[in-house]
Amino acid sequence: MKTLLGWLIWICVGVAAVSAVTAYFVPTSLDPELFRSDTPGRHGENGYLLLASPAGPDVPRGGASEPEWPAGTELTPEVLGKMAEIQDNGEPLVKRVHVPEFSFARWSHKWWFIGSVVLLTLCGLGQRALSRGGVLKKGTADPEESLAGVLAELNALRDELPGMTSDYDRLHAIVHRVGELQQTHLANFAEARDVLISRFGMGRFARIMDSFAGGERKVNRAWSAAADGVLGEAFDNIEHAIPLFEETQRRLGAAPPA
Repeated sequence: MKTLLGWLIWICVGVAAVSAVTAYFVPTSLDPELFRSDTPGRHGENGYLLLASPAGPDVPRGGASEPEWPAGTELTPEVLGKMAEIQDNGEPLVKRVHVPEFSFARWSHKWWFIGSVVLLTLCGLGQRALSRGGVLKKGTADPEESLAGVLAELNALRDELPGMTSDYDRLHAIVHRVGELQQTHLANFAEARDVLISRFGMGRFARIMDSFAGGERKVNRAWSAAADGVLGEAFDNIEHAIPLFEETQRRLGAAPPA
């Protein structure tokens, strides 16, 4: 959906840009009275706008070929009538002329421009709504699922350690299982930063990450202690990490596991 909205936004920008140009390049078929102007320096002696740039086919003039109506030509009804004459190809001799002054009444593509702006605004609001919803990219783990996985593994490890036959087995289990946890669920949660910000806003994201970072530090210390052969410290850090992740889960708005 975001991709489709992105394409629509670019299309709207293109249509709006082209439509904006027609505000000053106006059809010669309009009512000549629409070319009247009261702005000093922009109209001729009859009160009609002056051409801002040359128009018409080239004609011989002064030993050279120049457009039939040079810049500064007053767009009187007679001049506009000649420009608007239909040729053998079914088109007017001059379809549009460049005028130096804006007028909503002369703007042929005003509704295209307005429609593009409205659609552009709606597309922007749609993209913002999707971003606030925290849409996950393909292949990205949901942060709530990742956090639930962290708690499930730590609780299971804490409960299983006392029943193991030797300290060696306990240390090996902590190093192996906590190390795997660091590379999977913990890493996935940390990588979901953009999703968390879009879902909860920067303020709530900061509170969530505060408790998560505390739990992650305890897990890292548990792994380091186990790797150094200090079982008591490793077990204590696992015990202390669990409440911090439970607090993170509460801040996410999910109920902690039983």
